[in-house]
This record gives sequence, structure tokens and C-alpha cells, in this order.
Amino acid sequence: MSAYYPLLKHLHMLFALLSLAGFVLRGAMMWRDSPLLRHPLTRTLPHVNDTLLLLFGLMLLWFGPWVLASAGWLQLKLLLLLVYIGLGFIALHRGRFSRVQRISAWLAAVLVFAVMLWLARFKAF
Repeated sequence: MSAYYPLLKHLHMLFALLSLAGFVLRGAMMWRDSPLLRHPLTRTLPHVNDTLLLLFGLMLLWFGPWVLASAGWLQLKLLLLLVYIGLGFIALHRGRFSRVQRISAWLAAVLVFAVMLWLARFKAF
């Protein structure tokens, strides 16, 4: 199965970039109070993409050359994933949080995502 590792890695990277692009786009729509945020595709596609991102991430963990217990960079990346999800929830849920809180959470989530990309790229920590 290790022969499939490069394919799994590239699919994971593709879904990560699509996830970031979708999050940035939904953030821009949030700033403009766009009605497209309530469109069924806008509400469904991110969940499909993020599920595939998580699936390929788990497959990489299973077939990859590292052990979670000894890979500090991967442990931190998984912790930051939880932070990113929490910030994304705050950023994109209208009514529960003020506009300033939502925009701040959106900016923080993009920063957390960038740190996750850096960790994945350089495997440093």
C-alpha cells in the first residue's frame, strides 16, 4: 500500500487547499452578508471536502512512515485542527457571535491553517 502514498499525499494536499479556498471565500461572503452563504451547496460542499480531507489524512497516518506518538509536529497539527474547527465555527455562525468576533475568528483560523501547512511542509516541532 505504500506505493499509493504519493497519491494519498497529493489528494490530501488538494483537499486541504480546497478547504482553505472555500473557507476564505465563505469569509468574504460573510463580510458582504451574501445570501449565497445560505445556499445548499455552500452549506454542503465544505463538509464533503473536509470529510475527504480528514479521510486522506487518516490514510496518510495509517500508511505513512511516522508514528503519531513520536511525531510532535503531527500531534501539534492535530491539536491545531481542533482550534481551526472551533474558530471556523465562530467565524461562520451568524447570530451567535458579533461581527467583530466572527471576523477576528476568521482571521485567526486562516493563520492557524497557515501554521498547519507550515508544520506539514517542514515537519518541524
